[in-house]
Amino acid sequence: MKWKTVSTIFLVVVLYLIIGATVFKALEQPHEISQRTTIVIQKQTFISQHSCVNSTELDELIQQIVAAINAGIIPLGNTSNQISHWDLGSSFFFAGTVITTIGFGNISPRTEGGKIFC
Repeated sequence: MKWKTVSTIFLVVVLYLIIGATVFKALEQPHEISQRTTIVIQKQTFISQHSCVNSTELDELIQQIVAAINAGIIPLGNTSNQISHWDLGSSFFFAGTVITTIGFGNISPRTEGGKIFC
């Protein structure tokens, strides 16, 4: 390919990425900020209503819950009856995503607009 063609393709791809990044920022950032504000208020409310728990203890509990969720465990209700996420079918699906490089990561749109745009 000629240098001019390669440069043009490169600039088009970069422009496409910038436009996409701008759209996702506009769609997702307000929701993220709203969620962050809500959780800070909920933590403050919980601490003020439960004097037996301090903010350090609450933060430690939240960190443990986040670690459990990141490990695929949803710690709601009676967790002893939950089935494993690593049964044969789920493991087969995971192996398929590995070899096809789909790569379901943890960065994905959370809003309906972001999901539709994606």
